[in-house]
Amino acid sequence: MAKEQGQFGILEAIPGARALLRWLGWCGLALLVIPAVGLAVLAESSDRIAQAGGVGLLLPGIGLLAVAAVGWVMVLMLRCLRRLAELAQLLSEHSDGPVFVKDAAHRYRFVNEAAAALIGRRPQDVIGHRDSDLQPGAESLAFEENDRVCLDRDLPTMFREAQTTAGGERSFLVSKRPLHDLHGKTSGLVGAARDITDELDLQKLVRRRADETRAWFDLNPLPVVLFASADKRILKVNAAAERCYGYSRQRLLEMRVGDLFAPGEADRLRSYLREDGRAVPPGSVAWRHRRATGELFDVLTDIGNLPHAEIPGRVMLVRDVSGEQATKQALQECATRYDDLVESGLAMVWMHDMDGRLLKVNGAMAHALGYDREAMAGRPLSDFVAEEAHGGWRDYFDRIHSLTRDAGVLHFVSRNGERRVWQYQFVCYPDAEPVPYVVGAAQDVTLRHRYELRLQDQNQLDALTGCRTRRFLDAFALQTSHDQVWGCVVMDIDYFRQLNASEGRARGDEVLRDMAKLLANTAGSGDVVVRLSGDEFAVVMPHASENAVRELAERLAKSSQDGMPAVFSIGWALREADEPLESTLRRADKMLLRSRASERS
Repeated sequence: MAKEQGQFGILEAIPGARALLRWLGWCGLALLVIPAVGLAVLAESSDRIAQAGGVGLLLPGIGLLAVAAVGWVMVLMLRCLRRLAELAQLLSEHSDGPVFVKDAAHRYRFVNEAAAALIGRRPQDVIGHRDSDLQPGAESLAFEENDRVCLDRDLPTMFREAQTTAGGERSFLVSKRPLHDLHGKTSGLVGAARDITDELDLQKLVRRRADETRAWFDLNPLPVVLFASADKRILKVNAAAERCYGYSRQRLLEMRVGDLFAPGEADRLRSYLREDGRAVPPGSVAWRHRRATGELFDVLTDIGNLPHAEIPGRVMLVRDVSGEQATKQALQECATRYDDLVESGLAMVWMHDMDGRLLKVNGAMAHALGYDREAMAGRPLSDFVAEEAHGGWRDYFDRIHSLTRDAGVLHFVSRNGERRVWQYQFVCYPDAEPVPYVVGAAQDVTLRHRYELRLQDQNQLDALTGCRTRRFLDAFALQTSHDQVWGCVVMDIDYFRQLNASEGRARGDEVLRDMAKLLANTAGSGDVVVRLSGDEFAVVMPHASENAVRELAERLAKSSQDGMPAVFSIGWALREADEPLESTLRRADKMLLRSRASERS
């Protein structure tokens, strides 16, 4: 076969192959020419040979004919070898897969068009170069390493190689076989590759579909049933379907899909599946199904076609909603009982959003405040809180944003202006949908609150004089602010023990009552008279200045000088910095002692 100019033949890829064939050709010609010359010589000397005898002529002739036969056989073998070389050349050049031959140094000795096209070159541009010369990089190093493995093993070896082409990366299955020279030494290798990219993609697709099938069918927690479109025979079921219906897999495969439905659903099912072959309507449909025990239960099914199945069929996904419906019904019953309990109870119940706007109130709350329930909905709860108790409302509002539940007291005002005191508890639901809300429940403790105030007031009053007791001082200290300035004037009746001893306890009690009246009449409207001990009193001025405290002490000192109702010592003090009330009283008491000591000396 003639080669184009510059194109390499497969014989050039095998070291010494063309030279060997050339020598075989010359030897064959020589073996044909030599017998012919020998026969001519024998013919000229036939006379002498005839004289020598017939045997002498026969043997050389047979030998020459044998040599000529060998030469003819060699010529035929040479012609066959050339035909085989031409056939190999033809197969290599026109093969769809890459074919190549490399020498021991990994240089290409032969490549076909398919192999050269992978790297965008012509075969003659590839001959004599290594892979690393043509395409430097990791792929070329991997190719040469595989060549080295094949040559070192001296055995046919199969490799999977990746080649980056203009159309993207392609995968090849490459078979490489070592080549040997006339002395049996490894001189290179021949390789043939097959593009398996599409096969690998198909395998990936098959695996992915198998995984998808396993996910939506085998591992699906919901029952899945595959059935034939024509006769409705069940073709395949998953484990969830066996558990749901209570049949074995073998029994289910002997049934038709209609056997899973309640008897009364037959006509509806036939109409839904459309015997004319049209697609079923999309979406979930409610049905009644039947278990192996005969129990009927509610389900939602989604049915679709299986277009690529061997047998035209449909898939049915089943969701058992009987438990959901039972739960929904139980929740509705609970909600109804809760509403009945709230409406029939004596407690006031409200629900508002996180801004304090009422969403709902019960009848007891609306009745207690004198409003219609519909009129209260949508209004801020603070609209119904007494103005003097808005500090308590702000505290309540802060706590619903920081606590999930708490309790306290709120002061409300009814429509007719009556003040009511409610002791409440609330629960906050900040993650509720669609609107976070707070539920509060309260009971009216107005009477108890008034009684407690009365008891508290009685506990703070001295039974003999009607003055406040030291309990008032404790309550006063809790209600004051850290920057409040108060003053106090303390009095101690002089020689009170002697008065009790000489004139009797009744006279002493009379003096104490008169002393209390004097202090009450002399003190200001906001001042509080406190009996500290037996004959010791104090006037507490919640908001005072130094001049006001001094003036009060001077007026009381003048009364003491008149001896009405008795002679007593006086001390006063004004709060310094943020000292407690006891410290202020202690300083006033020290002033009293100094004043008494000075007068008596």
